[in-house]
Amino acid sequence: MIFRRKKLGSNFRYETIDSRGLQKRKKESDISIIDIRETDEYVNGHIPGAISHPLSNLKNSIEELDKKEEYYLVCRTGRRVQMSTKIFAESGFEHIIKVIPGMSEWHGDIESGNS
Repeated sequence: MIFRRKKLGSNFRYETIDSRGLQKRKKESDISIIDIRETDEYVNGHIPGAISHPLSNLKNSIEELDKKEEYYLVCRTGRRVQMSTKIFAESGFEHIIKVIPGMSEWHGDIESGNS
């Protein structure tokens, strides 16, 4: 389910969806999921295929990402995703999708370890 769409600045826009919406989109197509929880949280269980970019190092780690690609951001409850929106906007990204709530409401597959 999409809750809202918003455009910030000239190129940056974001959507907010819930974890059921993410599960649906993940089944329908190949999407890019960024898990912004800290490394120990990610290692203990994450969505298969999600890549780890902890909020504590986000400004540096996202430089390697394609700024034109669409990314789904997930944390535990959505609070860190909310905080990361400004970092993505200031770094020149064009489109993110905030998953709120995140892993606390995720009922799909989970994998552990560094993948």
